[in-house]
Amino acid sequence: MRTLSEIIINRRSIRKYKKDKISKELIKEIINLAVWAPSPFNSQPWNFVVLSREYVLSRKAHIGDLLYKKSEPALERIFKKKDFSQFIVKKFLKGFGNAPYLIGALRSNRIGEIDLGFQRASVYAVIQNILLIAYDKGLGTCWIGVDDESREAVQEILGIDKEKGELLALIAIGIPDQRVRNLERKPFNIWFLE
Repeated sequence: MRTLSEIIINRRSIRKYKKDKISKELIKEIINLAVWAPSPFNSQPWNFVVLSREYVLSRKAHIGDLLYKKSEPALERIFKKKDFSQFIVKKFLKGFGNAPYLIGALRSNRIGEIDLGFQRASVYAVIQNILLIAYDKGLGTCWIGVDDESREAVQEILGIDKEKGELLALIAIGIPDQRVRNLERKPFNIWFLE
């Protein structure tokens, strides 16, 4: 059995999946565990929509193109065409790596705009839990951010009613069909002020 530390260190973003379906019960189990994340005033400001690959690909407009256009300037700035990262991201967003499902993580409208930043942070904590729990269960995931400028269009394309909440991210989930390399962490600082 793996320790939590091993799960955290070894989880990677997966951008290629086997076409095999995974059970809806397993997805529900992962989400039911993930929602034990912290939230302001225990508001639990989250909802989820699970979209099948077939559903996503049947939509008239393709959200992958929209999401890539939003990320392209940042990818060019970060990678400066030194490697294949831009190509990998673009290819992944074309069909989400054949992932059988995308999980949409939404900030619920339940408590309105009160502590909006903290509510969003709570949804991001749930997303991290989903990534770790899925990895522990032998699945792969990839977190796909949905920014403020794209949100309305993405929700409309996917048919996610605004009443369900504010879409903050999509998470591709499925059985990995790629090997991942070990990564190092970039340098960072820790300061203790005493």
